[in-house]
Amino acid sequence: MRLAGPLRILAVVLTVAVTWILGSVLLGHGTALHRLQQLLIGAPDSRLMSSVKNNVGRGLNIALVNGVTGELMDAKFFDMWAGDTGINEMLKFLRPVYDGTLVFVASFDDPATKMNEEGRKIFNELGSKAINVLGFRDSWVFVGAKGIENKSPFEQHIRNDKNSNKYEGWPEAVQIEGCIPHKQA
Repeated sequence: MRLAGPLRILAVVLTVAVTWILGSVLLGHGTALHRLQQLLIGAPDSRLMSSVKNNVGRGLNIALVNGVTGELMDAKFFDMWAGDTGINEMLKFLRPVYDGTLVFVASFDDPATKMNEEGRKIFNELGSKAINVLGFRDSWVFVGAKGIENKSPFEQHIRNDKNSNKYEGWPEAVQIEGCIPHKQA
């Protein structure tokens, strides 16, 4: 049961990144394509997030990517269940994000117990629709951007519901696909 979360995170990151690469190939944006290929195909230490890098875990797994170059800026996980450290660290991580930064998010275990109004506001500004209804042990994946004009089309959310959960006390995994537009420098 504990393996499902990290696998879900990996599937989401890979799905979004591969889709971005395909979009770059079709649109002819070689620089972003080259960098994303390095992140996906390169050595394990060049991937966005992994258990090898020790930057995935319970709560919210968040990677910040430069929307122009495709380079990983930072990636961390924030425990949203135990204590206030997770939410406080997440807020410190997301407050300085600047326009054009892509924000990749995947939940594992619990994304919302310690979520507060400031956190919800930040995710709303990044383009999330589901953040206001996100609850205990919900499955949630999201890709947004600082400075987005509308809500992001890259978001999936499944509520934790004991009557419909796929895995005993856990909802099924969610994933997203699509082409993330390349931001021009």
